[in-house]
Amino acid sequence: MKTFQALIFLALFSSNVFSSDEFCNFQSSKFINELQTASSIQEIEIQILNHRKYVMNSIKIMTARNDRKLIPKKYIDRYAGQLTVKYSFGFCNFPASIRINGDKSDHLSLVNGKPFNSLDIKLKKGNILSKVRFKLLLPKTRAGIHEVFGTILLQELGFIAPLTFLVDSKVNGVSGRLLFQENAEKELLESHSRKEGPIFEGDEALLWPSAYNAGSEAFTHGIRLTNKDWSISNEGAINMSLNAFQDLQHYYLNSNLKNDFYYFINPNIHLNNGSEGLFDEYYILLTLFGGLHAVIGHNRKYYWNSSGNFFEPIYYDGNLSLSNFNGNRNPERIASYEFPAFMSSIKGFNFDQLFKKIENTIDQDFIDQFAIQSKLTEEKSIDFANNILKILKANVGELINNKSLEVNKKSNFNANWTEGMTRQIIDKKMRFGINQDYIQLSRASNHNSSYSYLCPEQDCAIQSISNEDVAKLLSRNKIQNKRKIVLPGSTLISKPKFIETKLLDINILHSKNSIARIGSKGELVLEQFHSEDKFVIKDASLGKIKIIFIGKQLEENSVALEKMFDETGFTGCLNIYNSYLQSVSFEGNHGNCEDMINIVSSKGVIEDIFLTNASFDAIDMDFSSVEIASLRINSAGNDCIDLSYGSYKINKSELANCADKGISIGERSTADLNFVNVVNSGIGISFKDSALSVVKSFSGINLGLCFEAFQKKQEFTGSYSTIKYSNCNHSSSVDGDSRLIIEAVK
Repeated sequence: MKTFQALIFLALFSSNVFSSDEFCNFQSSKFINELQTASSIQEIEIQILNHRKYVMNSIKIMTARNDRKLIPKKYIDRYAGQLTVKYSFGFCNFPASIRINGDKSDHLSLVNGKPFNSLDIKLKKGNILSKVRFKLLLPKTRAGIHEVFGTILLQELGFIAPLTFLVDSKVNGVSGRLLFQENAEKELLESHSRKEGPIFEGDEALLWPSAYNAGSEAFTHGIRLTNKDWSISNEGAINMSLNAFQDLQHYYLNSNLKNDFYYFINPNIHLNNGSEGLFDEYYILLTLFGGLHAVIGHNRKYYWNSSGNFFEPIYYDGNLSLSNFNGNRNPERIASYEFPAFMSSIKGFNFDQLFKKIENTIDQDFIDQFAIQSKLTEEKSIDFANNILKILKANVGELINNKSLEVNKKSNFNANWTEGMTRQIIDKKMRFGINQDYIQLSRASNHNSSYSYLCPEQDCAIQSISNEDVAKLLSRNKIQNKRKIVLPGSTLISKPKFIETKLLDINILHSKNSIARIGSKGELVLEQFHSEDKFVIKDASLGKIKIIFIGKQLEENSVALEKMFDETGFTGCLNIYNSYLQSVSFEGNHGNCEDMINIVSSKGVIEDIFLTNASFDAIDMDFSSVEIASLRINSAGNDCIDLSYGSYKINKSELANCADKGISIGERSTADLNFVNVVNSGIGISFKDSALSVVKSFSGINLGLCFEAFQKKQEFTGSYSTIKYSNCNHSSSVDGDSRLIIEAVK
């Protein structure tokens, strides 16, 4: 036995691998945790390369004359630039694309006669706190530390809200303090333990009257999809995006027709799955925080949570001002014609319970985080928080005791979109001369994946449209540079994808014709009828039981076709979501889905996993905290086990015939592996993308590579991994951004 300490730095030359170390003067894998906290950032410096054009456009915007103080679109250009982020341990210099941010001229300012503006940043390489796209805002445009406090509180209460903090900045030599706020992108979702899915926002196009010949009295707008590229990643994504789009569009167009709320839209109200109160609580919080600017229809952002089957609000642009109700912050003044009706619609809301939850959330950890992100001392942070609690308590009392809010308003919302409603929308267009058309989408046939559209307001031949064009239409509300608005389908509520069976006090959602039953030894047996059948167990507490998955074996000479997911968003043949595992065991054979088993947003202990013959990944775990006593997998068409965004401990792993990787660890996961044995596989263990791992003992036989360590995605750093003992006589591959330490080898 030969014992030594080896640091391996071998280059990975691959087109899909990104390394940030060429832009930094330190190895990022040594500072994985530090690179995730705002306290590590000393300054962000930006150099806009075409400085003269930037200055000239800034002056033109400031001197433009219009009643609404809007920034003329013609002056909104993108500029190439360099962004330098300085840490206590070094700096990184990233190429960036930069533009002036905001709709109104309050986003521009002069410091000693030089522009110092709100900016929208897109990093071409690298990241800041795992963010690639973000804004640096003049604090006055978001009420400064009020925005910081409010976003932290919303996050802690379970809502999706952007990372927001004050940062010392320098733009073309002009110094000042700006408010860092991430954009609503996949990184925001993943930091809140949500899988990437459709993101929507109110379409602001008609706020620019000259563009479509529309005035405020003709306020007829809907929504737009903001993550078009994700929606065309596969068939399931575009179907999911279109289904969610039509549902949400239904609510927006109802508000245009004065049938329902405009400020207080609740797109979950007819889902009947327990999500109805989510938006009520969100609206109450924004009311208490003085953030009703965020509930205006065109300011709204939404995430379709396919796992839970409901919409979630994404906080954005609330202008939070945590102060007593008065003047401009009076909710009755902001939404005077709707707010009393909204309050009436949620009679019975438990304000005392909500305030207690807020009080419990603002603990010492909260204060410490707020102090870092607001750049206040701990003493001032405590004083600020105590003052906010007093204000919130007073505001709650006013909402409860204000008799003027006791009105009755019945929603005229119609769950079915009718021809009459289509005619109303078209009549409004004609009356105000709005330069846009309306179309309705449908599947072209049951035998292909394309769509077609027709024009309800005029005779036109049914035209075929590709998935990519559907995505462009949903994101831009245009076809061939002509503005077209997608009308909802005939009904809002689609038929359920699954049937439900309850066994052993467990609710199981599963595909039609698949079987859920109790086995001869008390096991929960889940058996496919078709190879694409799925089983879903969510919001469950799984005790000491054994779950057996029996997959549909493919016919001889047939090949499984990888389908990432369908419109339900579930990737596994068996999916465990938001559940607590108490010494549960899994056994499975013949899984032809992307994952045989997918465990998401769950925690607990698994006694044993034994899986064979997976066409792709055998098991995939995301956003979870799980301990596994014994893991045995034989034959996987891709990875035997894939671990992402979580904390994982595995005592003993026996993995064989994994076509790609025995174990894949990535996306900011921590992994503690005791005994790992991998045979006849492509790669023993893959460490990537900000993963922190420790392996006590590894044995590898007949592998392409023992280990690989690298950075794959821009929003992460390299990985840091320690192998205490390795018995593997094959090579390893490590990029310059990662660190792999092998302490002892045979």
